[in-house]
Amino acid sequence: MLNFGQSGYVSGQSRIAFAQALACAQQKPELVIFVDGPNDVYAAFQADRAGAPQNEHRRATEFNSSQRPGALLGAWFNRLDGVEHLRAWGAEPAQLASVSDLAAAVVQRYLAYVEQSRALAAAEGIPSVFVWQPHLFAKQALSNDEQLIVNASYVRHRELQLAADQALSAAPPSSAQIVDLANLFADEPKARFSDFVHIDDQGLETLARAIFEQLPPRPEVEEGTEHIQAQLPAQPASSAPSACVDLPVVDVTE
Repeated sequence: MLNFGQSGYVSGQSRIAFAQALACAQQKPELVIFVDGPNDVYAAFQADRAGAPQNEHRRATEFNSSQRPGALLGAWFNRLDGVEHLRAWGAEPAQLASVSDLAAAVVQRYLAYVEQSRALAAAEGIPSVFVWQPHLFAKQALSNDEQLIVNASYVRHRELQLAADQALSAAPPSSAQIVDLANLFADEPKARFSDFVHIDDQGLETLARAIFEQLPPRPEVEEGTEHIQAQLPAQPASSAPSACVDLPVVDVTE
């Protein structure tokens, strides 16, 4: 089993990574699972528009900065913790999109990427599952540490995430079949989150079990064909993940 997870990836980047991996001349996966959602929301909170990757404003600052020493120093300085907050403090408030409109745009873009990824998988005969990831802002029974995390978060970010949850719930069922696990830990009394989206080992096990319950059934071997299956040569084992640069390098033992 291969883990394609990347820190901060939004669903559009997940789609690109999947498309690139399919181009690798190696054994195709039996199943693909996408876990997205909160990163899409956070990136939209940063950029005030749907579909952008996280920290896009930093990329704009850093573009070609190596050719401009002053810009390079500024780009490095902007990465220091707290600098962006200090810059924003006291600045004129920007005219931001309404939370409901931005949340609806995030979900619309997310569902479009889901359909594209689903089509890529279907073209290869690969079953696919799409999960809307659980997050801290949906948790009702907060530990002391989790309450501190919530208190330290931006109000607009929290409102945008909850509005996106609602927009996804209100989306037409025909648009995409999504396993919505936003509220998976809503009533969990124990601490599970270390920030707005990352969970501890026990939480990961709970999430994995919840996803497992939603997996499509494996195809049954047609009665009377067992001997044919036994005579078929086994598919060659995949080479090391690093053999193709578009495959992830993390190999998760089953």
